[in-house]
Amino acid sequence: MKHWITFNEPRGFSIQGYDTGIQAPGRCSIMGHFLCKRGNSSSEPYIVAHNILLSHAAAYRCYQLHFKVLLHITITILLRNGALTLLKKLIENNLFQGKQGGQIGITLDSKWYEPISDAEEDKDAAQRAMDFAIGW
Repeated sequence: MKHWITFNEPRGFSIQGYDTGIQAPGRCSIMGHFLCKRGNSSSEPYIVAHNILLSHAAAYRCYQLHFKVLLHITITILLRNGALTLLKKLIENNLFQGKQGGQIGITLDSKWYEPISDAEEDKDAAQRAMDFAIGW
């Protein structure tokens, strides 16, 4: 595999699971807990999103460290020590996972916002809406 996704659309499951309560674990505080028995819609979606980003960062760093940087360091050490034969065997036997040239990322989702007119305040408002939807 060359392409890895740590999380798919975390905004959706943060909001739907911890704000509106329509997805698991069904937490919300909408209408005085009428729809959900437990939860706090004001803070929990943000706490969940924060932890998702921390988890994404940890997975990204692990991937970069163990599959990208380590490969470069290993090849450099082998070449400096004259171990060209060993290096060739490792490559021939496909023992370098970093050789995959893979990429890792997160898949974000959002509604698309367009300004209602060409006025600068409308353009700014549309940009703020996009920034919040993608960046919160």
